[in-house]
Amino acid sequence: MLHGFHNLKYHEKLSQLGLTTLKNRRLRGDLIETYKLLTNKEDIDSQQFFQLTEDPYQLRGNNRRIYNVRSRGEIRRNLFSQRVIDHWNNLPQEIITADCQHFQVKTRHVLEANNRYGTISHRFSPIIIKFKLYKKRATKLVVA
Repeated sequence: MLHGFHNLKYHEKLSQLGLTTLKNRRLRGDLIETYKLLTNKEDIDSQQFFQLTEDPYQLRGNNRRIYNVRSRGEIRRNLFSQRVIDHWNNLPQEIITADCQHFQVKTRHVLEANNRYGTISHRFSPIIIKFKLYKKRATKLVVA
């Protein structure tokens, strides 16, 4: 146990240690794994998990949108292949087309910026969030 952290609340401990919440870390890990699956960086067929939409009229988000299969049960909704779809579809195009290392950095910046400015609670809002990166830091958040 670290000294001086006993009486602090969870978010205070995280801010002093420079960490994000467990929920954000899990979401970031899911998005990175989805990126690896869809760009064939893993030796697993992405069609086992996801079906990409082929609708040419999808104007929002990115060009690698995942088709959202409706699920009735709560168990299916919490599977990796279902819980990541909304988050992935709301990522901007410039993040989706980045290489693997830049994808990881940009995803972290988007999650941090969204948490800091309160634009998301437990998942991305349907508003497309655009941002500018300067020296690997989110410097400006513009909601379009």
